[in-house]
Amino acid sequence: MGTNTIVFLDKEDFSFQDINEKPLAGAQSAFIELVQAFRESGFYVIVRNNCLRPYTDASLDWQHFSVSEIPKGDLYIVNRSTSLLPLVPKGKKILFWLHNEGKYLVSPVNLKSLIRRYPTLVFSGLYHRSTFPLWFLFRHRVIPYGISTKFLHFKKAVTPARPKVIFTSNPLRSLDWLMERWKVIHAKVPKAELHVFSGPATYGSWGNSVADRMKKVLDQVKSYESHGVILREPIRKDKLVEEIKTSRSMFYRGDKAETFCLAIAEVQAMGLPCVVQDLGSMKERIVNGVTGFVTTSDKEFEDRAIAILSDDKLWMEMNQALITGVYYKTWKQSAEMFMA
Repeated sequence: MGTNTIVFLDKEDFSFQDINEKPLAGAQSAFIELVQAFRESGFYVIVRNNCLRPYTDASLDWQHFSVSEIPKGDLYIVNRSTSLLPLVPKGKKILFWLHNEGKYLVSPVNLKSLIRRYPTLVFSGLYHRSTFPLWFLFRHRVIPYGISTKFLHFKKAVTPARPKVIFTSNPLRSLDWLMERWKVIHAKVPKAELHVFSGPATYGSWGNSVADRMKKVLDQVKSYESHGVILREPIRKDKLVEEIKTSRSMFYRGDKAETFCLAIAEVQAMGLPCVVQDLGSMKERIVNGVTGFVTTSDKEFEDRAIAILSDDKLWMEMNQALITGVYYKTWKQSAEMFMA
């Protein structure tokens, strides 16, 4: 591909080892997965962020910013923060990778930084691109997140999964709304269980800042125990895979701030039809009526969720559609798109 050394710049404090040791937010796990995909493709990767634990081996040099000046590389991937753009040596290729809504870039400071260095913006989908109203003024690419290989070792379902539903997203993204829908769903499918893997631990310093708000929602979740709701701690990816293997679906309203939704993508890759609403990027993750349902009202959400839990023929058809593997990319494929 003509590029040998790739340099990632980021402001957060997560480390390379974290992905195997604790739950991570989607953007953090995506960052580490892309680094790993480049390494596996034969590139030498340098990462500079505010990590608490450095890591170095033959193909990766992941260190704290304080270690040295920004090393030389052939391609620079700047993660989220425009304040990192001036650190890139002039004349180098820069990709500016966005994860959250792009509207934060519409400020004098951020626009000034973008115009000065004019990087290629990288969005994870068409909806994501639409959240930055000035996207057409800049070079840009739409590159979806990949799916970790941890989630790709699925097998064709022989019999329908039991009515176990999971929720693995941010509790502030309409989990309280889902509890109200779940009361109706559970009344129709009384054997159904909803396992909620959610909490502030996944979201680092931001999670700590909103821990009280999250606790209020999670305390409400505990009150639904008699409706088959089980509140559990967030878990690492490898353990989450085992939970998904024994689950039937993920129910999630979605959110306007959901620019990709790795949580839905991962369970879909393992063959679970999902039920969501038409918010944010949800309709980019699910093919309505084929790999799950994208609903437009509370009543439709409830009805579709009940169908997923009770109609075995429907579930098997959607499961078989999902395991064809045509609805997602691997991280290696995403890395190739970054290099294209």
